[in-house]
Amino acid sequence: VCGEGERGDLVGRLASQAPDIDGLVHLEGDARPGELVQARIESADVYDLRARVEDSRIDSGAVRPYTAAPFG
Repeated sequence: VCGEGERGDLVGRLASQAPDIDGLVHLEGDARPGELVQARIESADVYDLRARVEDSRIDSGAVRPYTAAPFG
């Protein structure tokens, strides 16, 4: 969770989303800025995603960073 958006909602990013380039994930549910959360994507806009927080008790030490497998 990155913080609050312009409308007062929580916003975050997927591990694959770059700041200032990709869109945001607008979150509904119980979470605080700075937390890693598990959320279910519910809809997509042109640039942004909308998701509902399912678990805000994620152990940041157990989270595996995003890695992309090479093609072919």
